[in-house]
Amino acid sequence: MKINVLFASCFVVFSRILVMLLVLTCSSICGDKKIEVTANPTASEISRGMVIEVPVNIDISELDVKLGSFTSKLEWDNTALEFESYEGGTTNGFGNPVVNSEETSKGKLGFTSAVPEGAGGVVNVLNLKFKVTGEPGVSSALKLSFTAMASANTFEDLLPYLDSKEMSSSSIIIGGNPANYSLDNYPNPFNPTTMIEYALPEAGPVKIIIYNTLGEQVRVLVNEEQMAGKYSVEWDSRNDHQGVLPTGVYILRMQTEGFVKDKKLLLLK
Repeated sequence: MKINVLFASCFVVFSRILVMLLVLTCSSICGDKKIEVTANPTASEISRGMVIEVPVNIDISELDVKLGSFTSKLEWDNTALEFESYEGGTTNGFGNPVVNSEETSKGKLGFTSAVPEGAGGVVNVLNLKFKVTGEPGVSSALKLSFTAMASANTFEDLLPYLDSKEMSSSSIIIGGNPANYSLDNYPNPFNPTTMIEYALPEAGPVKIIIYNTLGEQVRVLVNEEQMAGKYSVEWDSRNDHQGVLPTGVYILRMQTEGFVKDKKLLLLK
């Protein structure tokens, strides 16, 4: 009996010492080194109607390891941001994540990657697009949490290097409505696509139409009621019947109840 009690006491003391050693070892290895995770929009000014791009990056530059795998969840206010699409990361090996998009209507997206060779530095793991639907002045946090993160080859647990494995977030603040109408596109000349951006200071019917130099309508890009805000639409150099148009000059026209503007577009092939 005494032997069992003595054994139990020794086991408790040993366990405490082991935990202390693990903490000290982690502290000596980790030090002040941290992994920084960001999910920030690329646009500096955000207005209702815009489609914004949000790259998800994991920066492990301070560590002498490579990112091998992770499991993460992103959450947002779906009354302010509407999920549009995603693309895999641009960092080599992270281009095909496993994504669960079943709850995007509730403002939730899960994703995970496992890359045997790993990658160091700033690792781009996912690229998202959201449509801004909230009112001016509304803010929405992009909340990013991790349940797993490990290095390549050694499979070391990297969660202790995060400031908080529970949550990493950034806020998106929706700015006021544009003061004036505007219409622009980039690139120009282009081949085969160009992005058309326009701004509406007030709500109303909007038409964005492409004409050829004979004045013939070739493509209707927008024809609907829209709220005040900034918008973008891509033209893929096709007509309304999805036929590919030839090289030439085309006229981009924006028309509202109180504003009309034309712009020349040059399609080069």
